[in-house]
Amino acid sequence: MSKNKFNFLQSVAQERKPDLVQEDKIDVENNNDIEIIVDETPTNAQEKSASLEIPVKKVGRPRGKRSDPEFEQITAYIRRDTHLAVKIALLQEGQGREFSELLQELLDEFLRTQKSE
Repeated sequence: MSKNKFNFLQSVAQERKPDLVQEDKIDVENNNDIEIIVDETPTNAQEKSASLEIPVKKVGRPRGKRSDPEFEQITAYIRRDTHLAVKIALLQEGQGREFSELLQELLDEFLRTQKSE
């Protein structure tokens, strides 16, 4: 912002709210009696808010498989027609089951049969 625009805005602000814009000037060099005291005790409102901590429900989308450490992305080569037929079958099933969920079920079943042998 240029100085002219800044000066204009500053003058407009002083005309509208002179008590908020003007600064109190203290002659610090000649006044050695100034002592700054900082009160660090919590107020009642701060104490109440600290004691009434309510867990905040997160807003937004739930965690997906990509950001879940329990899942790992893999690459597998399957025939294109098989992949297409499975996706169509899952859609016709109408349960909203994903391809990866079906694959997980089949792999779990494979592991169960391996343990029983």
